[in-house]
Amino acid sequence: MRYPVLLPLLLSMLLFGCGSSGGGGGDRNPSTPDATSEPANQKDSLPGGSGSFLGMPPVDLACATDADCTFGASARLIEGACCHDCPSFPVNLTWRRELVKRCNAHNGDRTGLPCPKLDCRPMLKVGCRDRRCVVVE
Repeated sequence: MRYPVLLPLLLSMLLFGCGSSGGGGGDRNPSTPDATSEPANQKDSLPGGSGSFLGMPPVDLACATDADCTFGASARLIEGACCHDCPSFPVNLTWRRELVKRCNAHNGDRTGLPCPKLDCRPMLKVGCRDRRCVVVE
């Protein structure tokens, strides 16, 4: 009987196959973390565990002034294209620029990217506190 083999396949299709694959207007990305929360295990990976295909270094929060900080977004692979999620966590500006540079290089001259149109919430203010980029109130 093949049911034990088919059950995990069916569950995978339900969990991963139902996401937005196109530019549906106003689609909100439910996996985007709250802007006030810091990504888990920042030293080991990109927030949300995505972006490893770019070979990015660990998220950099180091700063000397408020101008060194910005909001960062995870990058994920969608149909072979590098796509950004909504900005949702504070990062060093240099790290953010490197992510954008690597994502653009990954996409090359490709047009018609399958990245979904996101309905991102306004970004909170970030700043440098104790030499670390954080959300400030």
